Amino acid sequence: MDPSSKKYQALIRRLPLRPLKSEQDLDAALQLSIELNEKFQTLDEGEKDYLEMLTQVIQSYEQKFYQIEDSAKPHEVLKELLEQNNMIQKDLRVLLGVPSGRASELVRGERELSKEQIMTLCLRFKVEPSLFLPKQKSTDISETYKTEPVPSFQTVCESIESVIAEARNSNKTYLCDCDGLLMTITRSSKIDELMNAYDKFIQASDKRPERKLSIRYFD
Repeated sequence: MDPSSKKYQALIRRLPLRPLKSEQDLDAALQLSIELNEKFQTLDEGEKDYLEMLTQVIQSYEQKFYQIEDSAKPHEVLKELLEQNNMIQKDLRVLLGVPSGRASELVRGERELSKEQIMTLCLRFKVEPSLFLPKQKSTDISETYKTEPVPSFQTVCESIESVIAEARNSNKTYLCDCDGLLMTITRSSKIDELMNAYDKFIQASDKRPERKLSIRYFD
């Protein structure tokens, strides 16, 4: 940590590093986190240290207030996430691009979520896909692609490249998760969009201090 950094001190004055107490605190912390991440490459060491600690503060709050029971059914998880994010069925309809009646069926558990809808929800709410599916419907293949408990940046790159290659010859949908950073890969993904997503994913993963990598596929 470089507490002598003028920029570090300015960030401390703007948002002191202390436990978050409310949704308003969380919103302010998230806004600043996004702002710093967008210009990460130009941050000095003091700013990077501040961002790392701010991330820990945010994660601590989310782990405390955004926990969902493992035994919850998919539609119960969906309702809980909507409530936690101050969203209603109309917001869900817009998010998933479905008629209002279909959104209502999903919330009541009268219709199963499709793979595409699950991926959209995972990306929007930053949650594991297993929350929306019976465990047997998704398969964790993380160990196939990495060996280190904390993968190096190079290992993350090679792992994602391998998944992309495998997905081109498979009907499975893959979800890669690096400390909450998500990327979906399917056979139908347009190659230019896929490579653009890949570039953003690996660049952002390099900022993750632990780089815990999870890779799942859905049949």
